[in-house]
Amino acid sequence: MPVLTTPPDPNQLVRVRDRLWVVADVQRAGQHLVTLTSVEDDGLSEELRVVWELEASPEVIADAELPTPEHGRFDDPSRLDAFLDAVRWGAHVGGRGRSRRRSAPASASRTTSWTRW
Repeated sequence: MPVLTTPPDPNQLVRVRDRLWVVADVQRAGQHLVTLTSVEDDGLSEELRVVWELEASPEVIADAELPTPEHGRFDDPSRLDAFLDAVRWGAHVGGRGRSRRRSAPASASRTTSWTRW
């Protein structure tokens, strides 16, 4: 049995069929024909048209607000510095993992202590 909910407005975030969508358009023709655009990575810009009242469990995601900053709840500046250093290092490395490193050239001296560079 479909859950009775009020139809969404354009640009609202909704959950339909266990996926997140943004409402692109809502047309009233007896029932509400809702055009949705996917915001998930695996279906980015995919479109879906549904009759809102016939969906099994459509959900309008409520507007979220950022929390109000409270005195004394901030991280210590040294902890923030460590986090920013980690972000910079990650940006510098560029996502290259160890598996992408090349072996040392065959012409490298065998007396060196490293085997990868």
